[in-house]
Amino acid sequence: MRSTFANETAQLCKSFEALAKCEDNRYSLHAICIGRSPENGEISYAAHSMSIRPEEDWIAYLNEVGTGYVGDKKPIISDDFDVRPYDGTPLDENEAFVITGKDGRVKKCFRDFCDVWATESVERGADSIDPNAIAICDDSKCCIFLSLRKPFSILKHKFWYADSSYKKISDKILTLSTKIDAVIVGDKLYFMTIAGAQAFVSESICKKVAKEKAEEVAKLEYISGAETLAAISLTGLNPRRYLGYNAVRVADLGNQTKRRDVAKTFGITYSKGKFDLTDKSDAEKFIKVICNRGMVDPFTEGPVEVSSAKAWEG
Repeated sequence: MRSTFANETAQLCKSFEALAKCEDNRYSLHAICIGRSPENGEISYAAHSMSIRPEEDWIAYLNEVGTGYVGDKKPIISDDFDVRPYDGTPLDENEAFVITGKDGRVKKCFRDFCDVWATESVERGADSIDPNAIAICDDSKCCIFLSLRKPFSILKHKFWYADSSYKKISDKILTLSTKIDAVIVGDKLYFMTIAGAQAFVSESICKKVAKEKAEEVAKLEYISGAETLAAISLTGLNPRRYLGYNAVRVADLGNQTKRRDVAKTFGITYSKGKFDLTDKSDAEKFIKVICNRGMVDPFTEGPVEVSSAKAWEG
């Protein structure tokens, strides 16, 4: 495997292999409601226990999920699959993010999610919590698979055969997806999709990170227009961009020649040895540069905005 985090890739494989080979009921099913506060973007969780009968159907579903990731002729986690540290950027098709639950970007959400089992609902139907995800958990809750899709739906113009005739399906139908968006193993979170990351990284955390980093940068001697930088850092896509903040790039800009070259390449106003970020467009360009979103095209040597960037593997 080419991953620089080969051990993390191996851990993911091991988790899915356990599903693919499961022959008993060691895993349980739970409906999950992931809520977001409209005021501050805080994330909350609720859970409701569910069961599938007969047990053979439940095990067959688990086997299909696991096989899709590690057992098919074209498994999702193949030899060219890569696991990299979470940085807030989009994922390529054969990638996953990894982050520890102790990381400040996910610490509170991870703790809240782990605490949800103590208050899990068992009364009434699982649709009573209006779930938008399902969780597959092992006995100890040390390995959890999250699929972030609404599990319940009402089918229009659908009928089932009963008593020699067809009757309308009026009840909600449970649909279990075989696609997994996040995997929790111990204190590590693996984001298989961006949706998986967004289930644990709240807008409030993004803005907190952006505010802290912008304040750090504003104190640097080669920055002017700090007020504009502080304001623009908390708007639009910029808070999430700061999740990819590159401290090495910021340190390198301490070199005046490097600063001048970067300012020229990316069209950032530069005066008296400083980046002048008084204008909003200059501030946003600067944010992209220090958050791994600004790169140089190898053919034209011109500036380009990228959705993500990682070390080149020759």
